[in-house]
Amino acid sequence: MVTLRELPAFLAICLMAALHAACGDGNAGEDSGTGDVEDARDTEDAADTTDAADVADTTDAADVADTTDARDTEDVADTTDAADVTDATDAADTSDTADTTDVADVTDTAETTDSADTTDTADTTGSPVIGLDQRPANQSCVAPSRPQNDITVRASRVFSGFSFSQALGFVADPLVDEVYYVLTQDGVITRIDDRGDTATSSVFIDHTTEVLNYFEGGLLGMAFHPDYENNGYVFLSYMYGVSDWQNEDLNSRISRFEVNEAGTALLPNTETTFYEVDQPAGNHNGGDIKFGPDGMLYISLGDGGGGGDTYNNGQNPNTTLGALLRIDVDVPAAGEEYSVPEGNPFSDAPGADEIYAWGLRNVWRFSFDRETGDLWAADVGQNAWEEIDIIEEGGNYGWPIKEGLSCFDPPGCDRSDLLDPVHVYPHSQGSSITGGYVYRGSEIPSLYGAYIFGDYTNGNVWALRSVGETWASEFLFSTNGSLSSFGEDNNGELYIVDYNGALFRIVAESTGPGPDFPALLSETGCVDSGNPSVLSAGLVPYTVNVPFWSDGAQKDRYLAIPDGSTITVGSDGRLDFPNGTVLLKEFRLNGILFETRLLVRHADGDWAGYSYRWRGDGSDADYVEEGVEVEVEGQQWLFPSTQQCTTCHTRAAGGPLGPEVLQLNGDLSYPSTGRSANQLETLSAVGMIDTLPAPAAELDALPRPNETATDEEHARAWLHSNCSNCHRPGGTGRGTQDFLWTAADTNTCGVRAQFGSVGVTGDSLVNPGDADNSVLFARINHRGSEQMPPLATSIVDSDGVALVRAWIDGLSGCN
Repeated sequence: MVTLRELPAFLAICLMAALHAACGDGNAGEDSGTGDVEDARDTEDAADTTDAADVADTTDAADVADTTDARDTEDVADTTDAADVTDATDAADTSDTADTTDVADVTDTAETTDSADTTDTADTTGSPVIGLDQRPANQSCVAPSRPQNDITVRASRVFSGFSFSQALGFVADPLVDEVYYVLTQDGVITRIDDRGDTATSSVFIDHTTEVLNYFEGGLLGMAFHPDYENNGYVFLSYMYGVSDWQNEDLNSRISRFEVNEAGTALLPNTETTFYEVDQPAGNHNGGDIKFGPDGMLYISLGDGGGGGDTYNNGQNPNTTLGALLRIDVDVPAAGEEYSVPEGNPFSDAPGADEIYAWGLRNVWRFSFDRETGDLWAADVGQNAWEEIDIIEEGGNYGWPIKEGLSCFDPPGCDRSDLLDPVHVYPHSQGSSITGGYVYRGSEIPSLYGAYIFGDYTNGNVWALRSVGETWASEFLFSTNGSLSSFGEDNNGELYIVDYNGALFRIVAESTGPGPDFPALLSETGCVDSGNPSVLSAGLVPYTVNVPFWSDGAQKDRYLAIPDGSTITVGSDGRLDFPNGTVLLKEFRLNGILFETRLLVRHADGDWAGYSYRWRGDGSDADYVEEGVEVEVEGQQWLFPSTQQCTTCHTRAAGGPLGPEVLQLNGDLSYPSTGRSANQLETLSAVGMIDTLPAPAAELDALPRPNETATDEEHARAWLHSNCSNCHRPGGTGRGTQDFLWTAADTNTCGVRAQFGSVGVTGDSLVNPGDADNSVLFARINHRGSEQMPPLATSIVDSDGVALVRAWIDGLSGCN
């Protein structure tokens, strides 16, 4: 798909994949529970040796193989696994002193109905082997209430009856309360009238024939003239031209339109072009427009695209790229549609007259504080920092000499004449800032005067406040979406636009304080409260066919859903888990358990991730409220915050990333029974999946690394696991790359990289037959500012690199 937002490097949105390692769904532990090795019923019950079903069980290869399970033989706590000790099907035998005459063996329901012992037809009739005897009861491991925030605000969905695609803006009608306009990238503006009992919508303008919806281009901005009531003027900012990657003719345009007499639509034939500029690339187009308190029109333009200021525009005052412009649209100069206001820094000096401030990389949304008139701008960073600036007339904000507060190019930079941002945040917190507004509404007094901003890649929203002479940000909530824009109504209340079409209003939270969030893993209900290394009996192990790379950590995975609920399989192969679901993952390095993560679906249907860091003595694990990067077993490791987890677990990605048909359609050796069986068939047979669309043998599956498949299939499977959570239709990845396994084309072969070439010859993402000169390969094969994934991994996945190399080197062309 074509995304709009700027991330720090090509495939940088596999930042999500990096935080997939930080929060998400990678490889599961395949076996657990030494209880099967010690199960008296299968291996020690001499009286049961005449029971044909039991005899078969004693030679079950799965049970024998289970004795070598690394998790079982090393996990001392697991020898007391509650699931095995209390298993109703074992209790009769472990205490049976006279099994040959014991009536219990003749009438014991558990014994006679045990699918493993008496009804397992897999060996006699060819029916599928089922890995579990029954669905485990789960009354304790359910999603907890969210942690409470001192600022109790949330995003409330509005206008859910309307559907938008590639939504980029929300603008209030300046004359009529409860009338709003939604901009979409393709060139359509929808008018929403919410004054009646039911909101209605109509097309305000369809300008798709003129707008170039390409990459980060499209319909980017809308502004009502200050005297709109009398003149009916509306200004639009959009890209036009042509592009097919090889032949680009890109331009930014600012035009004025007139509204019809009813005020319900813009008239396309009234378009008057006010300002145009050539764009060398399809990214960093800026495009926001606003009228300031001075009545002038302000315009943001990015540095021209590429990566690292490819076209050297950031510090070039002779171009309007990489700058905020200010023009007077009411008093045109001779032969022009506008004039240059007095005070523009280059109006009487060498340089572009229209520039108001410069040295900006790609301001994505700016706004004026309606009370003070301050101009706030959110400037998207390169590889490390996102920044917020309060723009001053004539200010140079330093790009590319610096990124945020850090020197960028050259390394030891002279910052004496450069203005610093008021706030920066690192890419561990988010990687594509979306500017908002200073809140001046009345409904949320606690937010008054705070600058509200967000991040496109994870949907997180923060409030920035002045604290003395400094500034401090506070996390508010996450929309778990692709936050493309904010909007402000006539009363100062704020709205949020999700790129995939959802609209939200920021409202006060009225539910009141909830229960304390479990500060210890032992308090979650997902482990034994007295021995947290022992998991709750309600958790079911699972694995994935192609694991996500997590710097070589060993991962064990489990899922738990509330009693009485089921998992639904969607037409796209995603699994729709019920509210209350918990996905638990344990991380080990060198056999040492150091982190447990929970990905949960709360009662409101949203997903959130929570990390617990194990204490050195193994007595318990503590909730990690703020993300922290530390050394674990000689390597750097990120314990993610909840906000960081949402970077990859977005609505577009569907919440969980690992458990889907493609990943679960494979065998797992279940420790509670010792049987190896297909996971989908097993979950369906015990009633955890309601209905499979077809037998597992007829469903698609990613090829495991040790299975026979073509080089392309193995590479595509790796890309699906590591990058498709962002690079997919509707995802948060930049460009048109699509790494879903089901995609007909990855859109990488022969496609020019837009964000730097990482030092390779040429600039193709995939150069057929030459992996060493392919930007995609270069990014995954190194660690540094342009690596993929760009966060939470410091070690190259050599096996994954080998798969992608074999695929690219084996290509003879792009067709």
